[in-house]
Amino acid sequence: MFWNEYGNADFYQGMFRNGDRQDRGLYVYENATPKFEVEALSYLDRRELTANSTIHFILFTDTDDSRVGTSCEETNKYFRNTFVPKLERYSGMQVRTYYRSGSSYFNLSDLNRTIANLSTGRNDVIFFYYAGHGYNRGYSDFPTITLGRSGESIASRQKDLIDVYTTLQRKPHRLLLVMAEACNKVYARRNDMRVSNIVNNFALYQDESRHIKELFVQSRGDYLMSSSGKNQLSHLASGQPGFFTCSFRDAFAHYVDMGYSGTATWGKIFNQTKSNTRSNAEQIGEVQVPQWCEGDYCN
Repeated sequence: MFWNEYGNADFYQGMFRNGDRQDRGLYVYENATPKFEVEALSYLDRRELTANSTIHFILFTDTDDSRVGTSCEETNKYFRNTFVPKLERYSGMQVRTYYRSGSSYFNLSDLNRTIANLSTGRNDVIFFYYAGHGYNRGYSDFPTITLGRSGESIASRQKDLIDVYTTLQRKPHRLLLVMAEACNKVYARRNDMRVSNIVNNFALYQDESRHIKELFVQSRGDYLMSSSGKNQLSHLASGQPGFFTCSFRDAFAHYVDMGYSGTATWGKIFNQTKSNTRSNAEQIGEVQVPQWCEGDYCN
């Protein structure tokens, strides 16, 4: 069941596919089958939900790397200066940030410690975002991310993205988002990532608090997304974040704009991010197609 625009509880029967329908929904679905139903919330219940829940935003960016550091710093700036302030202003929820960049914090031990020690509640949102190097070890569709300094052994600084996802899944939460901008090529070398002069024009939108709440207050579920498919590189935009982060930035801005009359859902944002990234890569003659999944299907 979900709450319609008049505050009444509506019931839906049927199947829902990969982000097609969420309409202010408080339900989760997987492989076209709803996983569970959630009882309708009263107005006071919603007030309590936002007041007593927290968005935990975890950002790991490889800003010191000579190859991708400039782009990762732009990613860092976007999330710290634009994205997080939107959540603080419009979500009605507490926002707790965990920024990890530079040689002192961008390492495997700090990543493991951060996610292991994360203390959350059952109505909280966990949002993990990574921007840096990665490769594919050959047995998963999703990349292995590599932290730390070049020259150190890969074994001492690598972590499968799916491991980050499953670790955070075990934490109490209502909504989990794990995203990574990293190469996903089997045994990619550090210098494989290409830099392009393609410029994404970041349009200015007027934010709508209703859409922010649709995404962070009225949504629930577990989502995993990477910037490229298996055996694909991830590309950078010169002087900007990578193609993937630029595409996510623009898709998110579009769906939280007050001019958007529909319902903002994560499925719509992910699919638009995927489409934008693919188009940018095609312009430089490359193939980069982000992938996403939800729930236990990711495992």
